[in-house]
Amino acid sequence: LRIASDSKYVLDIITKHAQRWLDAGFIGVANKTVVQALVGELLHTRATVYTRKVKGHSGDVGNDGADELANTGAEKDVGDAVDLSRGEEVAKLGAAAHALTQAKAYEAIRARKPRPVRRNTERMLERTKAVLDELTGTVPTSEAIWFSLRKRRAASTTQKFGAYAWRTLHEGYKLGKYWDNIDELRDERMPCQECGVPVESMRHILQECVVSGQETIWKLAMNAWAETGLEWPPVTVETVLGVGLLKAKDSDGKILKGRTRLLQILISESAHLAWCIRCEHRIASKSHTQEEVESRWRAVMSKRLRIDWALANKQAYGKKALNYRVVSATWHKVAVNRETIRSDLVATEVLVGNARPRRPRGRNR
Repeated sequence: LRIASDSKYVLDIITKHAQRWLDAGFIGVANKTVVQALVGELLHTRATVYTRKVKGHSGDVGNDGADELANTGAEKDVGDAVDLSRGEEVAKLGAAAHALTQAKAYEAIRARKPRPVRRNTERMLERTKAVLDELTGTVPTSEAIWFSLRKRRAASTTQKFGAYAWRTLHEGYKLGKYWDNIDELRDERMPCQECGVPVESMRHILQECVVSGQETIWKLAMNAWAETGLEWPPVTVETVLGVGLLKAKDSDGKILKGRTRLLQILISESAHLAWCIRCEHRIASKSHTQEEVESRWRAVMSKRLRIDWALANKQAYGKKALNYRVVSATWHKVAVNRETIRSDLVATEVLVGNARPRRPRGRNR
């Protein structure tokens, strides 16, 4: 049996992962049902199997024919029935004891138990999808939204923002309706006393509240983005929660990596700052002047600028370092504007990235 494919993922299943995933009972494997069926078919065949990697759209008759059939199948309103019975037989085998860890066992147990539906979470996810569809033209999956909150590859959003957005998606913060069932605290904590809003919400805090400094914060963010010459998207709670999926494009529709990072940084850091200022006001009864809010915002952006240039140092981080060109494109024109960041940080070693070289590691430094 000779299998030719342009999919490295499929060929790796056959040649590298099949035995290991079979021993582990396919716990945590993506596309589990189809992968199990593929492995099951391989286990039942008596033929010798050869695999060959071909380049996609390169004139290979079999590969081009498979692409054409796949496109035809994707256009069908009702999908064809696919025999996955071999996968069901493999699933009954379970996991081998020697390959089963405590974490894998716990993951398998959770997979068997259906998760309860969280109505508030589902409602917030659907609203976020609708806003992203309007802004980007595509409807993301729930998994894509959750993954964007914990993605750290390009260092666009921080772990603190990810935790804040995750809890906001679940409507897990103690504000607004949370206090409705606590009689002794309802009148004090459910409304926003300063704004006269009967039920405080995250939408109110990020878009309307007078104590969170949101008006000043978003004005500063818009002014910084204006340096790019691109259109600033309408910012709502849903935009903030789906910021990891926003893309900045030029007039030809080409995605701009640097500007995409800048857009995500501006929106995520600004929203998190507004939330922090609101919490400081509620917990410590601290009022923030407009000058204080502006100074806090510039300090946050200046810190992100310094961190970006530090993470672009290949001598320190090697392959894990950020791409220098992407970092440069992110802050181009924005960082040189003294009205955007703190004036005391406008220095050559910060803006150009020519920081003092680190001492070499080891005894020979």
